[in-house]
Amino acid sequence: MTQVDDQEKRYEEVFRSLKTDPDVVKIGYVYVDIPATIDRLVACSDGLCMSSRKFKKLKGKTCCTTFNVPLETEDVERLACIVDEVKEIRDVGKAIEKAEGWWRHDEDGLWLEDRPSGACVFLSVPPEGPPLCTIHEWALTNGLEFRDYKPETCCLFPLYLAEQENEYLVTGYGSRLMLALDEEESEDEIENFACLCPAPGVGKPLLVEQQQELEYRLGKDRWGRVLGRLREMGHPV
Repeated sequence: MTQVDDQEKRYEEVFRSLKTDPDVVKIGYVYVDIPATIDRLVACSDGLCMSSRKFKKLKGKTCCTTFNVPLETEDVERLACIVDEVKEIRDVGKAIEKAEGWWRHDEDGLWLEDRPSGACVFLSVPPEGPPLCTIHEWALTNGLEFRDYKPETCCLFPLYLAEQENEYLVTGYGSRLMLALDEEESEDEIENFACLCPAPGVGKPLLVEQQQELEYRLGKDRWGRVLGRLREMGHPV
């Protein structure tokens, strides 16, 4: 069995199990993992994890300096259209040159390249303030929708959105359902992330924090119906 066949089999098994999973609510063609997206609070904010200017100190504490970011072919194609302009932002061009490119391909798929510290080549520190994603920065500077250019994984984290045919699973990074879909991932990687360990009384449900991302990807009408039904059920969204 090939790696692709194995992944397809896992997806089929997981999506089949969702129909009887007591932690999951199905609304239309969307499955919502309640413990992972509503019960789980997050507090994503500049300053929580990006307080240090040195990338090495951020390793293991932030998504932009810890993960190997997977890409789809469409991600590469979108980024290829703007990468020459993004290279002009601070030291991004030098970082890409040192990495011998901004993406790589291996037997496991396509990935964003990293700096020697482990940070993404597109993460760059302005003269003052925390490190910034220069793809996001470039889009905002040019009055464009950053989601049209940034890799989907970068926009969604710590949300995890899976699709099987015409059905979607909305869960969170490190959840049991996410780990069932992607056996190579580990929840341990995020145990020190400040955004996922907010202080008591701080934070929002993950689904609320990433509501705009879900609306963008699932469509305003479809996601509106999901939210309406969750509210009728008494969930704080």
